[in-house]
Amino acid sequence: MNKSAWLIGTKDFSSAPIQLFCFHHAGGSASVFRRFRELLQPQIELVAIELPGRGSRFKEPLSISLVDLIAASSAAINSYARDRFVIYGHSIGALLAFEVATQLTAMANRPDALIVSGRRAPPLASRPFFAGCQSVDQLTDAQLTQLLEKYAGTPPAILQDPGMLALYLPVIRQDFGLDKTYVFAPEVRLTCPLYAYGGQQDSLVNAVELQAWTKLTDAHAEARMLTGGHFFPYDQCEMFCRELRANLSSESFVRTG
Repeated sequence: MNKSAWLIGTKDFSSAPIQLFCFHHAGGSASVFRRFRELLQPQIELVAIELPGRGSRFKEPLSISLVDLIAASSAAINSYARDRFVIYGHSIGALLAFEVATQLTAMANRPDALIVSGRRAPPLASRPFFAGCQSVDQLTDAQLTQLLEKYAGTPPAILQDPGMLALYLPVIRQDFGLDKTYVFAPEVRLTCPLYAYGGQQDSLVNAVELQAWTKLTDAHAEARMLTGGHFFPYDQCEMFCRELRANLSSESFVRTG
């Protein structure tokens, strides 16, 4: 495995005291974190995870195994992580971030914190992403496109270009399909601080479902609802990056072993 292909941004601020490894939402790519990087540098080295079949790895086949994605991402981060590092993920990326944090903890290289957003806690029973639809497999391309427009997370340039849309829809279908295969069965409990964020106007995650994240670690944990919908970290990027900075400078962000 070419571990460097999984990590985008490793040459930007490699001397920063803290590393932040980021997992994007379903249908996204590492490029969604460009603005984050601008706002967090140079004190924080942001490294975005690039999954197969998108972004700089567009020509590679999409992964058909969530287990393989978790294992490969864990290996890539483990090979590059320095003394202090944090893992963040949004939506399905929060699920990947949690599983990678768990796997690294089992490998005796636990992160200093896990930060998640836009996702119900992993132990909760899965439910449809879209009301009245058990699976995106039930949707035609036109119906799926309408739902993507509703949740406002897909760039209009993609939705309005038939050629780009034809390339994008298989990616989003694959990501939702991977999510359906998830089984909550962690090898170990987390021992790092955990911060969970939700959007107050997000119909996919409510405050109770977000609060359930705090039960997944033996360390300090918080759950907060912020202004915005499902994609609030991107729409309210400056506000969210201030939250990230606050977490990474808090008294709870201390390696204890």
